[in-house]
Formats: sequence, structure tokens, C-alpha cells
Amino acid sequence: MFTATAINGGTQPTYEWLINGNSVFLGNQNALSIDTLTANSVVEVILTSGLSCLTAPQDTSDAITVIVHPVLVPSVAIVASATTVCTGETVSFTATPVNGGSAPVYQWTLNGVNVGANAPGFTATNLSNGDEVKVVLTSNASCVSSANIESNGIIILVQSSVEPVVEIGYSQTIICENNAVTFNAVNQSNLGNPTYEWLVDGNLVSSANSASFTHQFAPGSHAVTVRANSSLACAVPSADTFSISVTVQNSVDATVVIPSSYNVNMGESALISATVQNAGTAPLYQWQDSTAMHTWQNIPSASQMQISYLPQTNGDKIRVNVVSSLSCSPSTAYTSNVLSFIV
Repeated sequence: MFTATAINGGTQPTYEWLINGNSVFLGNQNALSIDTLTANSVVEVILTSGLSCLTAPQDTSDAITVIVHPVLVPSVAIVASATTVCTGETVSFTATPVNGGSAPVYQWTLNGVNVGANAPGFTATNLSNGDEVKVVLTSNASCVSSANIESNGIIILVQSSVEPVVEIGYSQTIICENNAVTFNAVNQSNLGNPTYEWLVDGNLVSSANSASFTHQFAPGSHAVTVRANSSLACAVPSADTFSISVTVQNSVDATVVIPSSYNVNMGESALISATVQNAGTAPLYQWQDSTAMHTWQNIPSASQMQISYLPQTNGDKIRVNVVSSLSCSPSTAYTSNVLSFIV
């Protein structure tokens, strides 16, 4: 809007408005309103006075050069430090304005309700699943298309915290030294795609990183531990450990000894006992004989530690086979030395 102030214009002055030297209006209006100006347009007005007896009936005003500013379109975008969080986790939001001016005003909203302070950042805790955060920017820049602009909305996914669980399972009830034993991570929950660590007596086994673990032990008691690290974002704690104690038995050979010779009268029976060590509490016995009639063969019903044997001729022989009842015996059967009868 341009307004001309006339001096000595009389009661019926006329005004001719010029833009860049071109007449755009001639009449009795002392004001010009126009919205088609371009940058550096020059606006002037020529006054024709309605008075008589003037030195000059017309006068041209000073020229005004117009500076045209472009129309600015404000906008604002927000980002969040995370869009999927665990219950109680803090989320930070940051606004980035465009054409906000030198002193923009921010109004943050949570589900449409005003929250937060006038700041480009906003921090929220204890969000609920599905909460939506936005910000309204009020620009103080000149020539804006709209002063108040709403940002994009960010919807937060809130997951409940879960507790990871793992246990150890293994099939052997008796473990012998130098025998490979396989342990498995079982009864697992809230682990996602876990990674595993196995420890023996508190020492990490660097090569063991799967759900199964095979190991050979020395005799004695040992602690086996698995640590399962959950891949779930809201696992609290992030890993679970489980330990078991295993007892490893020695592998000991049994020994069985009988007398090497025995004097007996013809027609008399001899009572022979076997001396057995490291064969357990319930070993099995099988006596055998070798005579002039046959080589070694089992003696019927001769399955005790002692045997009453009737040799037939000089040089008849007996021996005993013992099956150990120990689970960790290196061999299943042991044979005694040979007893030769002197008849």
C-alpha cells in the first residue's frame, strides 16, 4: 500500500500512479494497493492540483524502489534417538526447522497434548506403546506462507522387559576320565538368537560358542557353566548363566589273582579263591579249566569268587574271568593267572 500526501492539492486533486515510469492508475485516489510488484520496481505518483494561481499545477513525488522478498515456506522435521524402546527407557527427540526465523517457538505434543518446554529438543520417559510425539513450529521469519507448522509424527513402540533363562542338560549319569561328555543348553526362553559362552571351573573355553559343548575331564569334581546372551533388546539382564557340578571317576584296571600252583591228592577237591581289586562291589565271575580232555572252557555253575574243583590228573589247570562292575573300568573283562594242579 502506497499513500500520497498532497500539499496545496485543492479539494479535487488527481493522482497518476506510475510503476517503472508506466501509468497504472489515474484518478482521485491518493493510495495505491498492488500485489504484482517485482524486485526493484520504482513507484511514483504525479499530483495535479485543483487549485488555481499555482506556480506549477503538477508535482511528481519522490520515487520508491521496492525490495520484494520471496515467500518463505516454514517446515520442521523431528527425529528420535530410538523408535523401539524398553519399558521406562528414555527417548530424546530433536527438531530441525527450515525458515523458522531468528527466534522460532516450539510446542511439543504427546498424543495431541502439549508437553515440554519451548526448545528444539524434548526428552520423554515412561512412554507407552503407540505414543505419538510431534512438535508445532511457530516461525518469526518475514514473508512466511504460514507461521505455524506441524512436524511429522513419531510413534514409539514400547516393549516389556523379559528375563532370559537357560539350563544345562546332559545324558551321562556317570562320567569317566578322558571320556567326551556333551552338554546342551536347554529349557531356554526369552533369548531370541542367543550367543553362548561355556566355562569349566570358571575358565572360559574360547572354542565353545554354540548351544552344545563337548569336553573331556580329568578325575575329580568340576563346575560347568553356560552363559546365554540374549539378542532381545529388552532382556533384563542381558544374559543368563547356569552351572552344574559333575564328578569324574578314575578309569582303573581291575586285577584278579589266584594261586599259581596247588598240591592235591588224587580224588580230593581243592577250594580256590580269587583275590580281586578295583572290580567294584558286584563283579561277575566265570571259572574255566583246561585238561587233557579239552582246552579252556567254562566250568558250569562256577560263577562265584571261590570254586571247589576236583582235578583229574596232574597238570590240570584253572583260571577265572572277572567282569568289573565299575562303570569306568577300562576293560569289560579281566582274566587271572593260571593255576596248575599237582596231583
